[in-house]
Amino acid sequence: MKFLTDTVKYLREKDRKRPMFVDMVISGCLRCICMKGACMTLLSVRVYYVTCDVTTSGFARFPATPSGPEPTSLVAVDGRCVAGATVGGPGPRGHCTADGRWVLVAGDCQCRPGYQPSRRLPNVCVGT
Repeated sequence: MKFLTDTVKYLREKDRKRPMFVDMVISGCLRCICMKGACMTLLSVRVYYVTCDVTTSGFARFPATPSGPEPTSLVAVDGRCVAGATVGGPGPRGHCTADGRWVLVAGDCQCRPGYQPSRRLPNVCVGT
């Protein structure tokens, strides 16, 4: 905790005129908000992050993935073929955008021999 206390003191002394928002990561996430001036009470802080939901596309399943830190970030994720399917060329790869959407899904999976795409359920291979 000494490091954290010294860092906050240094940052307070460095800029006394403007509010400071300091991000530090010490075994987890700690957000320090320092404000000089009017007396106020901080009633709540809401911390959240955006994720791309679990999705299945082209017989490939992509896990829930946290989006990147920048508004233009694309997080590349390798997908896995669903049951009854195998990789049909380059492996499935998707990109999670900063706003929580999957884009640029490349590569795909195909139903293995003896399996065929289900007529009722999308992205499911059923045995024949």
